[in-house]
Amino acid sequence: MQKVSVNEKAAKAVEWSGESSIKVNDESLDLRVTVLKPHHLEVTLHHKTYQVEVREVDSLKKTVSFRMGGRKYEVAVQDKYDELLKQLGMERGAGAQAKELKAPMPGKVLSLEVASGASVAEGDPLLILEAMKMENVIKSPREGVVQSIHVTTNQVVEKNEILISFE
Repeated sequence: MQKVSVNEKAAKAVEWSGESSIKVNDESLDLRVTVLKPHHLEVTLHHKTYQVEVREVDSLKKTVSFRMGGRKYEVAVQDKYDELLKQLGMERGAGAQAKELKAPMPGKVLSLEVASGASVAEGDPLLILEAMKMENVIKSPREGVVQSIHVTTNQVVEKNEILISFE
């Protein structure tokens, strides 16, 4: 199940229940999507057809901007992992002001992908953290400059331990 909000209005629970059927807040909807040409779709919902022009897809922010019926829409999607990040205080957008990057979980630093003084963009890999036998790429929550790195390769860290500081 995912939560979908349109134009920043309250999120609705959406669950894909088949190739052409979805449930929105437990109500089943018949949905068909046909690609007409790049960035242009024909969407049929409950036997009504709409022409949709996709304007922008941001996979990092999980948003899609489109035009339909002369109106602009922005759809944002959150999955269970986004909900988990929110519970951990690491939701998207919160990192824009972050001065420090903290460990989201206990683990071992396998490698550092940046050095002090490096300029980074939001989403750039900063380090690899091994936790529960899985390698997790820890990405930059914001654009900025790495001020200092507080860990070393092979160091074991605890949850919320400061890993990297930004200028």
